[in-house]
This record gives sequence, structure tokens and C-alpha cells, in this order.
Amino acid sequence: MFSASQTFTGLSRWRRTLQSPKQFVSASGQGHENGHQGELIQGPVLYKGRVTTAVVTLLRPDRYSIANVVLTHFGDQCWPDQADKAGRAVTEVIARVSQQVKLDRNCGFDLTLSSNIRPGSGQGSSTADVLATINATLTALGLSWSPEAIQRLCWKIEGASDPICLARHSTLLYGSRCGTLIERWTQPLNNLVCLGFDTNSETVVPTAELVGREGYTQSELDSFEKIIECCSNGIRFRDSRSIGKAATASGQLNQHRLPTRHFGELCRIAAWVGAVGVSVSHSGTVGSLLFDPRLGRIKKAMEEASIALVAIGCDDVAPFIPALKTQWGPPQHKLVEQMP
Repeated sequence: MFSASQTFTGLSRWRRTLQSPKQFVSASGQGHENGHQGELIQGPVLYKGRVTTAVVTLLRPDRYSIANVVLTHFGDQCWPDQADKAGRAVTEVIARVSQQVKLDRNCGFDLTLSSNIRPGSGQGSSTADVLATINATLTALGLSWSPEAIQRLCWKIEGASDPICLARHSTLLYGSRCGTLIERWTQPLNNLVCLGFDTNSETVVPTAELVGREGYTQSELDSFEKIIECCSNGIRFRDSRSIGKAATASGQLNQHRLPTRHFGELCRIAAWVGAVGVSVSHSGTVGSLLFDPRLGRIKKAMEEASIALVAIGCDDVAPFIPALKTQWGPPQHKLVEQMP
């Protein structure tokens, strides 16, 4: 069984609360958004005559960011250190709706962020911060935008982001560098259970330094086309082995660009415990062993895998179910304990 201490060893370690000075309150709102556990697959595609990076995001419902925005009639525009993108999200929303709601574009605001996502790990910490902040600002203004409009603004601010707010009831192939939806599968990833881990929690990988430096080859373009086809078949026909095969191949394709510590050993552990594959962050240090819950003995396999992962130096080892969008509900490890 997974105990709370075994499952969430890294969760409290990386919880952070960022605050800025308080001001006179005019209107306030709260927003939240989930993080992710890297990418199920990531690689080059030819889209509208140009090579761009495409991703299928592996949502991580128990990792999230919560934003609180207080708008003021006057005063400074305040946001925490290390949260410039989230601060910009507030100003961008205000600039776009100021005439609609008769709001001074230079009005003051106060932004507070709380998150349990470790920055630089490949779990979408800044994307979750930005999306949560956009939602909080809209709530304070009494407005509602479509998920597409919110994601588009997030991409504009980030320059490269995963489509977290779009992947609620379907699975997406998304151009993370161009902010474009390339393909949508109506089926969610509801036939996977994942055992997440961090291969090197002391390392911070700045995503911005990787954008535009991929240097994809024609061979990689050809290989990733086959990976997408394999992943697509797995999603459409609920074939977890095809999904796992695609994820592992995508991780292997990325090794000469951003090596995942112990990748070969991770693949051997996956085969030993009966996992269907390995997924990794293509711009971070986290990864997951992928399991099909219909294959049985999930708890035993995850217990054995957890011991092996810790033995090779991984930490923050915890199960999660990517198909569940929100973190509000039973803890992820409790859901896994209910499986055979």
C-alpha cells in the first residue's frame, strides 16, 4: 500500500506561496489550474509548411497552482518575485477588457500565488501560474472566456506552453511553440494509471533556453510521424500498450537533446514490473511509468517499482491518474489503492 509519507514525499517540499503587498480592495477573484507530468510524446511535425514542436501533455491532477487577484481603484501593480509572467497575465487581461468593463487600464492590483509544483521540473509550473492568474482576474472582473481564448493568451505570454486548460475531456496534439491545436482525439487518457517520479530534483531546467534550439533532423521528423500514428491508434482504440510504446519511443528520441537521468534503467524497471511504457518530460527532470489498470496487480507492481526507482536515486515517487482533470476529490494514491 501507499502511505501518505511514501506517496507525497515531494509535495510539501515544493509547495510555495508567493505574496505581494496588500492594497485597498475593489474586487477580488481566485483561479486554479493543474500542472502536468511532462509529455506523453513530444517531437517535430510539419505544420503549414514549417517544422514545429508538437506535444501530447500528460496531465497531473494533484499538482496545481492557485492564484488570488485583488483589483484596486488606485495604487501599484504588485506581483511576487519570480512570477513576472503571472503578473503580465493580469495586465494583459485588464488591457483587453478595460473598455468593456469601464476599468482604468492602469488600475492597481495585488497577486498572490500558491503552488505545489517544483519550478524547472517539467511540470508546467509557470503555465499553471499564468492560467490560474488569468482565471482569477476574469473572476474578479465578473467575466468568462472560452478555454481557447485563455490558452491563446497563456501561449502569448509563455512563448511555449502545454495546452492544460484545453485538455479537459479529450486528448490533444498541440503545437507548443506556435500555440496551435494540430489534432484532437475525443477519447481522454482514461486507460492509464501512472507512477510519477523526479529523476533529479536538484536540477532546474529553464524551458525558455530550449525553445528554438531543437534543431530537428529529417530522420527525427520521420520517426516522430510514426510515434504519433502509434499514439493515435492507442488513444482511439484504448490500446495502452501502443500508448506506452509511443511514449517510450518519444523519450528515446529526446535523449541526445535533453538526456533523462537513468533512462535506460527506467525502461528496464518498467519492463520488470509490467508497465506498458515510460514517459519523460522533454524539458525537465520528471517522468512516469505507465500502467494499464485492466492488467491487474497494479498496487503490487507500483510498490515494487517505487522501491526500484528510489534505489536509483529518484524521488517524489507518487501515483496519479491523468484522466482526472481536477485535484478536488480523493487523493490520487487513495484511488490507486482501490485498484486490484
